[in-house]
Amino acid sequence: LIKDLDRLLSLIVHVVSKTIKIKDVALFLLDKETNNYSLKAVRYKNNLQKDLFFAADDVFIKYIKDRKDSIIREEIRSRIQRDGAHDLAELRSVLAKLDELKVSVIVPSFVGDLLLGFLVLGEKSKGQMYTQDDLNVFGVLANQAALAIENAVFYQEQGKTLAEKFHEHKIWSIGRMGSGVGHQINNRFQALMGAAEVALSIHLEDLKKALDSGKVGKYITD
Repeated sequence: LIKDLDRLLSLIVHVVSKTIKIKDVALFLLDKETNNYSLKAVRYKNNLQKDLFFAADDVFIKYIKDRKDSIIREEIRSRIQRDGAHDLAELRSVLAKLDELKVSVIVPSFVGDLLLGFLVLGEKSKGQMYTQDDLNVFGVLANQAALAIENAVFYQEQGKTLAEKFHEHKIWSIGRMGSGVGHQINNRFQALMGAAEVALSIHLEDLKKALDSGKVGKYITD
């Protein structure tokens, strides 16, 4: 129901933080103009840079797209320890980024195959582990959030389009009004020109006589 995108993103972060009882929640959203995933809403005690973003071709983003499901940091750590590090360079890079940001879980939101954005969640209070039930809820949340965000983005883009159309209509109206005013002024000049021509035709002979007699000034005064 919320059409304002910034308000919607802030609300999602607030509700998740309050419901799951975690202090660290942030939301990254795809910026279609730059093709980056930029930080848009945050409740994070470990202060994140306000201009933090990930390029679409970043290894971190590629892993989220390939996984298409919630990502748990400790599961990645366990897999690296279990399988070794020879062919897991990508996983190590992802884990390093999760450790750097102190992120426990990534919750992606997809629209079809498009990664619209993702939530990053810190640790639960009292160090509790995220359960499978948590992940199931996150899946539902991700789908609902994607629909809500897509809806808000649509309204935002439509609003811009309507504003542009209104501006174009305003310019057109001003142009039309100017044309109308010009036409009215031209009509007045036509009337004056007509009156002048009539006056000239009536008084032309008298003016010629006045010029010949040197009495132009008296004629004009009269």
